[in-house]
Amino acid sequence: MPDAIAEKQPEIEMEHLTAKPRITKEPNFHSEWAVVSLLLSLFGFIIPFIFSTLAIIFALGGLMQTNRENMKGKWMAVLAILFGITSIIVYTILVIIGINLAQEMLAQFGDLSMLLGLE
Repeated sequence: MPDAIAEKQPEIEMEHLTAKPRITKEPNFHSEWAVVSLLLSLFGFIIPFIFSTLAIIFALGGLMQTNRENMKGKWMAVLAILFGITSIIVYTILVIIGINLAQEMLAQFGDLSMLLGLE
């Protein structure tokens, strides 16, 4: 009787149901753009506006490269963007504070020559 039930069921071809192994590229290398952007962002704390802007641009390129080519280094690109934005904000605040202090000193001493002790 079990043979009769097995004969009534149609045979299912298993060839199309077998799982084929997916070939994925193993991320072996770090993105060059991400490495350069991290270095530029660190230099951005010394000379902020030039290096930090370049770091942000290179980091965006690094993020695109890591996503497109399945590479390592996404964390470097993200960190470079954070460092770049942070250094630009910090140095902008310092410039604003410096301008305020200079205005107060000029208001207190009257003239630049008096402030420098030339008279």
